[in-house]
Amino acid sequence: MTSVPARSPSEPSTVLIVSVAIISMVLWGGTPSATRYAITGFDPVMAAVMRTIVAAAASLPIIILARLPGPSGFRQWKLAAVSGICCFALFPTVLGFGIARTSTGHAALIIAMGPIATGLIAAGMTKTLPGKHWWAGTSIAIAGVAILVSEGGGSGLQAGDVIGDLICIAGMCLVAVGYIAGGRLSAQLNAFGVTCWGLMIAGVVLLPILLVRGGGFGWDTVGFASWGGVVYLALISSIIGYAGFFWALDRGGVMRISPIQFIVPVAGVIFGCLLFNEAFTLVMFFSATAIIGGIAFARKT
Repeated sequence: MTSVPARSPSEPSTVLIVSVAIISMVLWGGTPSATRYAITGFDPVMAAVMRTIVAAAASLPIIILARLPGPSGFRQWKLAAVSGICCFALFPTVLGFGIARTSTGHAALIIAMGPIATGLIAAGMTKTLPGKHWWAGTSIAIAGVAILVSEGGGSGLQAGDVIGDLICIAGMCLVAVGYIAGGRLSAQLNAFGVTCWGLMIAGVVLLPILLVRGGGFGWDTVGFASWGGVVYLALISSIIGYAGFFWALDRGGVMRISPIQFIVPVAGVIFGCLLFNEAFTLVMFFSATAIIGGIAFARKT
């Protein structure tokens, strides 16, 4: 009888790896809700600025203590700048404006289209065409977003607003560009280091806005919920969520761990229902089914 090799004591178990990945995705799913809390006391620009500045301040000691190498050469710095500015400066700002006009459930499902947008932009940049199955899955997912946006225009914030949905779509495209740049840089640097250095760059870019607007800002009017949203976005979404998922990808492999990303939109919708009493409508159900099913089909090929 063939003996099974014993697991190394220092090697994490599959259960632990998958658990960390699931927890990271649930934390990411809280991003739209945390953004809504943040913009109750901050306007979308200041919410994005505070999120990034706090995350950048927390990233600096991590870079020093973990001795994370920085980019070298013009090309690496360019990729780091595009990744950091798109992911941590432009995307939070645009998302804040979008969520101010639509529901967190809508935003969560639109953000779920990120892998599709990333693939489309990457295909355009490299001038390569994906296979027909990928296009079929993409078409299904895009149809799901179209169904979701068609629900907009109703009365009140909870019903969703078509302008807010379109703004969230624009933010998703921006972050997709950042993912592509970060992915290319991650092939040369530590993936967690790419995140921390990207946050540092975005923090430097947004610091002048804080200096200009901070003096006349009504800090005393910002409530605990708003600060809690900013801290969640900075520490939980931007640092802990990325760190956990990168660790799980490294230990468990991309093919096994990547599908766990489908938890994000589901968690986002659940957070919206629990925290803001948003209704999970029949339209949202069909949209979620089309988006998640389409992405799964496209990524499977």
